[in-house]
Amino acid sequence: MKTSVTFGDVTVGPGEIGFGSLTTVELADSTPVKLPIIVMNGAEDGPKFLFSGAVHGGELIGANVVRRVMREELDPKKLKGLVVAIPIGNPLGFMFGDRASPQDLVTGPRFGSPGNAEGSITQRFGAAVWDQVTSKMDLRVDIHGNYPPCTAFCLCSLHDDRIKDKNTELAEATGLTIVYSPPKGTLDGMGGAIDPSYTPPPSVTLELIDARRVTEVSTDLGTRAILNVMKLWGMIEGEIEKQPEQYVWGGGRVKNGGTIRASRGGIVHFTRTPGEFIKEGDVVAKIYNPWGDVVETFKFPFDGHIRAYTYPRHQAINTGDTIAYITHDK
Repeated sequence: MKTSVTFGDVTVGPGEIGFGSLTTVELADSTPVKLPIIVMNGAEDGPKFLFSGAVHGGELIGANVVRRVMREELDPKKLKGLVVAIPIGNPLGFMFGDRASPQDLVTGPRFGSPGNAEGSITQRFGAAVWDQVTSKMDLRVDIHGNYPPCTAFCLCSLHDDRIKDKNTELAEATGLTIVYSPPKGTLDGMGGAIDPSYTPPPSVTLELIDARRVTEVSTDLGTRAILNVMKLWGMIEGEIEKQPEQYVWGGGRVKNGGTIRASRGGIVHFTRTPGEFIKEGDVVAKIYNPWGDVVETFKFPFDGHIRAYTYPRHQAINTGDTIAYITHDK
């Protein structure tokens, strides 16, 4: 029999939706900062699902996908199970539009791991979400985004034998190109190594287009992916929908190839478009110094694709900066 559920200061009965916050931290002047949550308790029993946006504070688009799904697409009276949505996973970084929290320079609380309840201010957000929400969930999707030029895709790790099959099911349901990291492959650009001391719920990460803006394209892609996952797990009725073909690249499934990093500093110029097929040895970027000289040229290391270019603030970069996330062709 369905009962009420409580997360933070939100208590929701069966067939209801509630709004509030999960935890509170304080800034140096004692200003409280809360982590907003939306809780939808379905009228019938079913899976428990967590999805989140803006864990990297500059990646606004996830918050809009949360809004669309929770306020426009779902009906708690028709829902089977429980949905907890976190629209702004890193409120400290979000205030400044930065990937990391300025208070501790942490790039976002990791909701798929226990965090550190005695750590820095951002790590405490992560610990609270793990303890109160993630550890109780059956599945999780984290919504991110890249800055143009980029593509949309779904990150799927196969490193953890305990959840790799479910991860694959979730990734396939999203309908986006799956960028996977095989059991003995690289995790570079896909998060950290597996910690055997805890078992996370099956999880995937969505990477959408133009993270800093609210666009219909990315909102539609993200919303469709979330609803597809819920349909797969029987939480809502309906057939899984395909994503538009123009946003699915690389045949729909490619292997993570890590990153390309700069050895020189200067202004980077990109010569290829993310998502297009690139042959081994093709030039994909050049770095110019302030006097206009080419100081570094980047040739692609294998047949494959660029899934996203990346740079800290703009296209002026330092030695050691990552300039692109890349994949193999298959």
